[in-house]
Amino acid sequence: MTSMTPTRISASSASEWLSAAAVPLSSASDAHRTEQLVSLAFLAATLERQSTLTAPSSPLWEGLYDALARVPAQLVHLLPTHPAQPWLRLSALAEFLGEPSLAGVILNALTALLGEHDTARGPHDDAYEAERCEVLAICWARRGRIARVAGALDDAQACFEEALALIGSAPWRDARLAAELGLINLSVARGNYPLVEQQCSALLASTAGLLAPVHAAAAYQMRAIARRKRRRWLDALLDSWSAYDQLGDASAHRAELVVSMAETALEVGDLYAAAAGFNNAYREALATGAQFRVQAAAITGRARTINSCLLGDAAPVLTVPAEEIENARQSLVALLSAPLAPRERAYALITMAEWQHREQDIAGAHTHLAEAGALAAEHDFFDYQFRTDTLRERLSAADAQHTPSARRASVWQEHERHPALVRLAALV
Repeated sequence: MTSMTPTRISASSASEWLSAAAVPLSSASDAHRTEQLVSLAFLAATLERQSTLTAPSSPLWEGLYDALARVPAQLVHLLPTHPAQPWLRLSALAEFLGEPSLAGVILNALTALLGEHDTARGPHDDAYEAERCEVLAICWARRGRIARVAGALDDAQACFEEALALIGSAPWRDARLAAELGLINLSVARGNYPLVEQQCSALLASTAGLLAPVHAAAAYQMRAIARRKRRRWLDALLDSWSAYDQLGDASAHRAELVVSMAETALEVGDLYAAAAGFNNAYREALATGAQFRVQAAAITGRARTINSCLLGDAAPVLTVPAEEIENARQSLVALLSAPLAPRERAYALITMAEWQHREQDIAGAHTHLAEAGALAAEHDFFDYQFRTDTLRERLSAADAQHTPSARRASVWQEHERHPALVRLAALV
């Protein structure tokens, strides 16, 4: 597997981003992506110079129409004619292209225009004020998402809480949904899976009939993650398929769902379904331009699946060609040289340590586990802390040998014919 890696630049303004990006982007292999990012930066600079919020209208904006069409819809209630709508779409595109710092530049400029600058012009009617607070809250929720992906979980929580404070008791619209889903995502990042399941179930119950498909899919999928982590595998798969069916045609969101289902199949030892899922997710992620983290999860999951095959961690044991084994290992090595977000990096490091454990490279496994453990402790990734501690104990055992998991084999046999697994294995 090959992959396109995003750049990681920190900037507080469009001009600062362009200065920092000039060198790495000039040598990037993906010239089209580079062109899109530069257009985004120049548009962000025009937003920073505005004194009254107006929608973009220039050849640069028109040139991004195709790219914007590939970004999954995120706002379903804000009027398309609202001048903030295109800017929020542009910030989402920056995130989609792997440049959260540039997305933050756009959100900062929007917040300034709708915050202090807008208030200084005098009082507005109630309808205008409600819409202004809605857009400001969306900006804060987006900032929270950027902070969460960067591993700044406390900052992310503060952003989501600020978004909820801005809208108060307003009805369920884009801002409240983004903030509530963001808080659930934080619980996922912290590994508090009982709370995740409780939050998702409450959200789905309280918003029945109100959620747009993309929001309902997100809630189902986060509950699926929680149920998988709590070893309720079939419930997790059924939730994932509920989310999948909400989304319809191929999309970047759907690729992420398939990754999660493949991870569930791997947990129960159905390596046929896991391999099919990770391969499908990787192909769909590339085809739809999904965020790099989805590609990273598919690469890591594929490596874990092959490692389980080689360990005999499921029944029946699958035979993997030597070329495929080497390809998976090299893809994992290449992934670890990419600028991953903290959680994705910790996951890849643990996977490499597991691979090295099988190869009896105990020193290498300890090295990767040490970095993974440090990341997990720094960012409160409690589930990964548990995994690093467990693997470290195995490495410290006298023979450091792996014993195939009877639990996985028996669970796989128990659920072998379940339609949810059969459907996943049939993905092409």
